Amino acid sequence: TTDNRGVVLAVRKVETAIWCRRNGLREDFQQVLPEVKEQLAEIAEHDQWWVRRYVAEIMRRHPELRVAEVIEKLSNDDNESVSKAAKSVKG
Repeated sequence: TTDNRGVVLAVRKVETAIWCRRNGLREDFQQVLPEVKEQLAEIAEHDQWWVRRYVAEIMRRHPELRVAEVIEKLSNDDNESVSKAAKSVKG
């Protein structure tokens, strides 16, 4: 699992990527995209449910950040809030 500092850094990278996309910095967004997806996959393993829920919500709201394996895993999460959010991504 990732410590909370790792979570904060991952969230920061995700938010920066989203900002780049929203502000038309397509090249910058594409450059950070692989790392951001990797960060999301990593924190999706966190032992705190709210961190996993964050990943599910980000992937729900931003299709370009989705990782199918992560969504699938979170769909079967023990926490109902997490699994429900992940299942809503799948439709």
